[in-house]
Amino acid sequence: MMAAAVAMAVLPVSAKSPREKSRQKPAANVETVEKRTIGPNEEITLRADMMPQFGKGRSLYEFRTWVMNMIRVPKTTRERMRKTWEPVNVAVLFVVSKDGLICNVETQLAGNRPLDDEDLKAEIERVMYKSPKWIPAEQDGRNVNVRYMMPLQFNPR
Repeated sequence: MMAAAVAMAVLPVSAKSPREKSRQKPAANVETVEKRTIGPNEEITLRADMMPQFGKGRSLYEFRTWVMNMIRVPKTTRERMRKTWEPVNVAVLFVVSKDGLICNVETQLAGNRPLDDEDLKAEIERVMYKSPKWIPAEQDGRNVNVRYMMPLQFNPR
């Protein structure tokens, strides 16, 4: 019994439990992504006979969940949110192209204000452009480009 107590005392003690460590997301790495755009002469619609579909659930909600799980909130953004203790509400505008790829990603704060946090903006764009391919929208039997707006909220912890 004495040996077990001595062995326990020698093991390093972590300030955070293993459970807390698993919840933390690693810091965002600088990663370049190919920014895809739709040409200026391409038509972009807001509605189609069959809207684009993502994943098994085929919904925008499922895509939003995927995005939020993939985003690694930058340290600078987390520190800023902790100082003000206010969430950051971001509107992400994007196009699902005829090919099923995400294109023309734009980010802005709620109320049409530009997002001035360049680290967060880059991280959102990185994740959006890494999206798996969607099933493209169809209108009158042909594939079309469709624009979406998706709200994201980042809360201070």
